[in-house]
Amino acid sequence: RKGYLQLNAQTDNKRAFIAFVFFAIFVGLRPISAVFADMTQYKGVYERWGGSFTFDWDTENLLYDNQMAWFASIRLEPVLYYVYIALIYFGGTYIACRKMFPSNTYAAYLVFIAAFSTFSFGTNGIKAGSAASMFLIALAYRENLKVCVLFLLLSIGLHHSMQLPIITFVIACIYNKKT
Repeated sequence: RKGYLQLNAQTDNKRAFIAFVFFAIFVGLRPISAVFADMTQYKGVYERWGGSFTFDWDTENLLYDNQMAWFASIRLEPVLYYVYIALIYFGGTYIACRKMFPSNTYAAYLVFIAAFSTFSFGTNGIKAGSAASMFLIALAYRENLKVCVLFLLLSIGLHHSMQLPIITFVIACIYNKKT
């Protein structure tokens, strides 16, 4: 019975991984169009930042803005940048699902894919979506403080909107230790 469950879990993880790769490529390679409202705005910023790269500490989203400026400075096509961000978004969620649901990764990942917010986070709210996926990894690794803190920092570096979830998570961790 244990061998069957291990084989099933391995197959389950492979299916979830294939879904992650498929959706990252599908969403990442979508046409740059005004239909996806924020896409054209991000593309315009990306093209304006196409000069030489200098790390900027005075920016709203420290990690996201600087990585975007760096990719623009090496003249990477905007669509490849979108694939990169989609890999972060869908890959981060895949890692979190694999960690939190080891024997049902594929089912958990399909629930994520079917959520109403999944496509909009992958196309319009790409900063917030990638930040949220890093936050999910932090939640999944909450027992490993170093990994958890690393992903919390990555999350807030990608988008400032993660401040409230991170503060709430830290308070919950402190409260749980006291009880």
